[in-house]
Amino acid sequence: MPAHNPLGKVPVLELDDGTKMIDSPAICDYLDGLHDRPKLFPVEPSRRWKALRYLALGDGICEAVIAAFRELYRAKDKQDPAVVARESQRAGNIVDHLEREVAALSAGPVTIGQIGAAIGVGHIIFRKQTGELPAHPALDLTARTPRLLDWYETFFQRPSMQAAKPQK
Repeated sequence: MPAHNPLGKVPVLELDDGTKMIDSPAICDYLDGLHDRPKLFPVEPSRRWKALRYLALGDGICEAVIAAFRELYRAKDKQDPAVVARESQRAGNIVDHLEREVAALSAGPVTIGQIGAAIGVGHIIFRKQTGELPAHPALDLTARTPRLLDWYETFFQRPSMQAAKPQK
């Protein structure tokens, strides 16, 4: 994998000239620049920064969830419950923040920020459904973030989101 991406991660998009685009946001921004339709990465600065901020928050949820369930995959005697609790709380802090900003999150045309936030929320839902996350109160979206969950459920009905739905 390092031959394709020095980060050792996927995705990687290889361009016709051999250049390799790495990391999802960079690939999405590149693809967004190839058309003249409305942009997922807005051009106007205040809209762009808002979109990038929500994208970062969605990424933060995913990072925290991955860190929590990675800890749970370790041998029982090697697991650190403090790591699971800390990372679960970190994800919970982000969804609490998004709950307070759900009106701003849902305003305007669809951006990469809304997609990123939806992916983050969806990651919690998916990992809880598969049993890969603990029953931590910070991850109880129904009790903690009902407006965000309503927004997510509506946003997730978009055909593009349904097409990208993870398989169990």
